Amino acid sequence: MLVHIVNSGNKSYYAEFLEEMFAQRKKLFVETMGWNDLPMIDGIEKDEMDLVEDVEYLLIFDKNGDLVGHCRYNPTTSNYLLGTAMKKYVMNPIQEGYDCWEFTRFAPSWDLNSPHKKLALAYLCAATIEWSLIRRVNRLLGIGEENLIQLAGALQIPTRLLGTPIEYDTGRSAIAFEFALSQRTLNSTRQFFKLDAPATLLLPPQIGKSSISRDDIAFYDAAMNAREPIAA
Repeated sequence: MLVHIVNSGNKSYYAEFLEEMFAQRKKLFVETMGWNDLPMIDGIEKDEMDLVEDVEYLLIFDKNGDLVGHCRYNPTTSNYLLGTAMKKYVMNPIQEGYDCWEFTRFAPSWDLNSPHKKLALAYLCAATIEWSLIRRVNRLLGIGEENLIQLAGALQIPTRLLGTPIEYDTGRSAIAFEFALSQRTLNSTRQFFKLDAPATLLLPPQIGKSSISRDDIAFYDAAMNAREPIAA
């Protein structure tokens, strides 16, 4: 398993998988979880945050090159949900800046019955912090239920609550928060999940090739997993 960082520099290379991601988001968030108020574009789950120029994604692939999960990241220097459509969740001030991003559509596995679910969660958590260190992002905003806050505690990620829980569905509530990310939180996350190698791959724009294939992804996965483990 490997997590690919997709941004404005290489997103055309992943165009096929980004479309697959939007379709998977519809299956998970709309069809399975019942979030029927999410916007749709051309029959897929896509909103204005996906149209922000600096949006980035983490795409989780299994060893066969199949897309199994993903997450979205928006800088607070542009439009982001907690500053616009989801502002009602915020009671405490947010210090916006390029070191502060928002993550949404957190989906370690779009198929809740997938055998990849636990491993994908481990990789996405570690990859998010690896990505943040690469991007020099030290604060990450989000909205989640209590189990996500509890997971952050288990991973030893310092958390600042931005408001109080708000019910968004019958018997279900969510709260806005800010995570503080660092090399220390990456170390504790890797230790918690027993990961002994980096989880992410960042490919530069490709020359002479218009897109990446599942075979290419499987090759990168095999090559990355042949590395030496992280030194203790």
